[in-house]
Amino acid sequence: MKKIILILILALAGMAGATTYYCDFAGGSDAAAGTSTGAAWKHCPGMQSRTGNVASYAWHDRDTFKFKGGVTWDSSCFPDTINTGTYSGGHYVFRSDSSWYTGGSFALPIFDLMLKPTKVVFSCWYHPDVKFDGFEITHAKCNNGSDASDIFYFAAEDTQTLNNIYVHDFHPPTGYFADMNLVTFNSCSKGTVAYCRFMGLDSGGSGPITIGSGSTYKMLHNTIDHVNQGFLISGTTSQNVEIAYNTITRIYAFHYDSLAHTNAIFVYSPGGATCGGTIHHNILHDCITMGLWSNGGNWMFYDNVIYNWSIVQPMAWENTVDCPTCSLRVFNNYIASGGFFVVSRGTKTGYLEIRNNVLPAIYISDTITKTIINNNLYLGQDSTTTANYIGVQLGNAAWVYYTPAVARAAGWDTASYWSTTPHLATNGQDSVNSVTVGRAKTETAWFTTDILGNSRGTSGWDIGAYQYGGAAPPTTDTLTYAKATIHRGQSASLSPSKLVGTPTAIGFVHNGAIPGMTINPATGVISGTPTIKGTRYVLIYGSF
Repeated sequence: MKKIILILILALAGMAGATTYYCDFAGGSDAAAGTSTGAAWKHCPGMQSRTGNVASYAWHDRDTFKFKGGVTWDSSCFPDTINTGTYSGGHYVFRSDSSWYTGGSFALPIFDLMLKPTKVVFSCWYHPDVKFDGFEITHAKCNNGSDASDIFYFAAEDTQTLNNIYVHDFHPPTGYFADMNLVTFNSCSKGTVAYCRFMGLDSGGSGPITIGSGSTYKMLHNTIDHVNQGFLISGTTSQNVEIAYNTITRIYAFHYDSLAHTNAIFVYSPGGATCGGTIHHNILHDCITMGLWSNGGNWMFYDNVIYNWSIVQPMAWENTVDCPTCSLRVFNNYIASGGFFVVSRGTKTGYLEIRNNVLPAIYISDTITKTIINNNLYLGQDSTTTANYIGVQLGNAAWVYYTPAVARAAGWDTASYWSTTPHLATNGQDSVNSVTVGRAKTETAWFTTDILGNSRGTSGWDIGAYQYGGAAPPTTDTLTYAKATIHRGQSASLSPSKLVGTPTAIGFVHNGAIPGMTINPATGVISGTPTIKGTRYVLIYGSF
């Protein structure tokens, strides 16, 4: 009992003196105390143009800064540098508060850069724990004269988190190319990006980027749309990488930057057997490439859906070293076009398993000493004449084609299938007539659900990312809308495509209602006659 009391005392001592400050650019004053909503500051420490008590604030470990919902901070506040002076500990939280807002309903606080050229919007150096939660950032513009700019930049830190950040309408610099990155983690021990939206429109840009010696990165439940690059994970010690439950779409080289990186997911990990991670439950469509480049490591791709790909290399893995304990497992993915590329740079030791996938082909350059390829469905092919492998020994000029018969003689695809009519939807969803049903090898040692969260059971697994007839996942409150096209000047009514649970309130998060339209707070039905035209990303919240 004495030991428990001592631990509690130490924990409380660590929290002593922590303060919550409130920021309201529209109604606050830097001369105020800042410690209540009625005495809020105008700026947050670190912002430009701060005065009074904000300018004299001394950074204190575990302080929290809350921003009033629906209020806009303009470009005079940025760039924002977190703690350039003396500090203790360096654990800080910057967040919105859904109970404190202006207007009739909550909306995210907005940081409007107003196209002000900025190298880094928020920069944090040498802090063990910094979190940003619940902000909208718009009209950022890359700094003229730099190769890239960042919305967030974390350097040499420990645990850094972005949650519920919505970035849109960002711009390249005037006259030449430079990318706007959502966040760069430079030699951070841990970095998490979750429930964020990064949406461009022919404006270049990249989602999360990691460089240096960082080790643990989690990229979960994000949406990245219409930019040059999705995720770029690099560095010398990327040991615990997880990229999961993300939607990545329209990753292209745009008109002003035809040579830009165009990977939906690119993992570059030269750290050997200690590196690795999982890439799972992602939906990637209307993109160009993704890749995993690793000097060994232990990696898993599973339950990913990839379709509407514009070239023949949607998934690729490159291994350049001998590593008997290294592995790559590729399970239950749906790849609609192209194939899976394996480049080993000569015959290498290690373990490669490609199983339970729906895909057109597998492209192999050289071999891994222990290779298992089985229980796959090859699209648009028959079982006797079509070459579903294209292999080439590096240094040879000629391609070597493997027919299914040759593959089976080598011990591959003894339980695989070929079909020109697989009865699958465009996104790989199977049905009662699908060739995939019940024909996969059960892999419960690695995972147990399909891409929708349905249980795959303990037997009778389906090939691909979906499990037809799988047990429904636990019921959770859900509010989703399908993409829709409506016409200016014409009345329209849009209902949620999925509503599970009983919401107490539904409303618009971004920029209020669509001009001319309203949302029913009980049913989520959006109705009215729109008065604008063009593409508009609208975020909806549901309180349950």
